[in-house]
Amino acid sequence: MDTIITIVSSLVGGVIGVFLTHIFYQSKLKKEQKARFQEEIGKRIAKSLMEVREIAKAATYLEVYEIANILEESPDEFDIHNTTKYPSIMNNKESFLEFHSTIMAARGNYGNEIPIDVAAYLWYAEKYFNHLLVLIGSFEKVDMPSLGAIFLKDIIDWQRSFDNLLVKRINTPVVKLELHFGTKWNRAKVQLLERLWEKSLLKRVINDDTSNDMDIVWEVIAGYK
Repeated sequence: MDTIITIVSSLVGGVIGVFLTHIFYQSKLKKEQKARFQEEIGKRIAKSLMEVREIAKAATYLEVYEIANILEESPDEFDIHNTTKYPSIMNNKESFLEFHSTIMAARGNYGNEIPIDVAAYLWYAEKYFNHLLVLIGSFEKVDMPSLGAIFLKDIIDWQRSFDNLLVKRINTPVVKLELHFGTKWNRAKVQLLERLWEKSLLKRVINDDTSNDMDIVWEVIAGYK
């Protein structure tokens, strides 16, 4: 009898041991698969973040307004720090439309992979430049560099804030995708509108702001009509 009990105990112990080993192996396998999957997602997100940063950097390149005339009239007094500048993306309508198209393409190519707060900056840029495009279309003629000088601060504020966030996200690897809808997505957009749009010069122009500090802006715009 004792022998039978010993044999049964051994068999039961063996079965339990095999079962536990199987459970442990499956658990370990799932963790490894999850880690590999998250690593792959992390690589895709990192690549997308780097691509988006390169796109946004185009807004940092500046040109000196009417530099040819300045150099011709007073080359010895030229001081880069005391000149009117504008973003090179507004050299002309073609360069502006190209940048605008690049922003829209970036939303389509990378929008679903990048974090919500990063995607919100692309969303904001598309909306901002849409408004600016409508404004440009309302003029009979327009000097794009002078218009770029007017809205330089708006564009630089967006780009610098965006780049700070991009650097933060690139240096802190993200390994999970996010759904770009719902409360969190809407909150990210509202926060950007409050931070950038509510303080933008473009909003003031669209709303026909006639404050004294807008006189020079309206004087320049009057030349487009």
